[in-house]
Amino acid sequence: MGKNEDLDSKVDFNAIIGNVLRFGVTISAVLIGVGVIMILVGDKSANFPTSLSALIKSDYGRPTLNFVKLGTGVVAFNPIAIIELGLLILLATPIVRVAASILLFAAEKDMIYVALTVFVLAVLLFSIFVVGPIEAV
Repeated sequence: MGKNEDLDSKVDFNAIIGNVLRFGVTISAVLIGVGVIMILVGDKSANFPTSLSALIKSDYGRPTLNFVKLGTGVVAFNPIAIIELGLLILLATPIVRVAASILLFAAEKDMIYVALTVFVLAVLLFSIFVVGPIEAV
């Protein structure tokens, strides 16, 4: 009933956070790798950009993300869409890590860290969804 039970009932915080980061980066790397391989071995159709400047001038270089186009492109095995999905997962990994930290701190009933981590998540989301689009204009 002493310290041993308290230690056994605690959640392994580092293992959960490590797994979130590990899985996010691994899934992202696999998707980006698959997309790059598809570009290298795939059929170069007439509408596929042939240079970096053509890619930037095309719709692929847009600063905003359309989730419908992304989903349609992934389902159609468009290599650029698959790479975009991989990059999106890579960018979302730290956000998921912070959200998981909130849940883990709440499970430990450590409300000071919950409040601080909610603040960090709010700043992170604000910088992505408010400041990011303003800077793109």
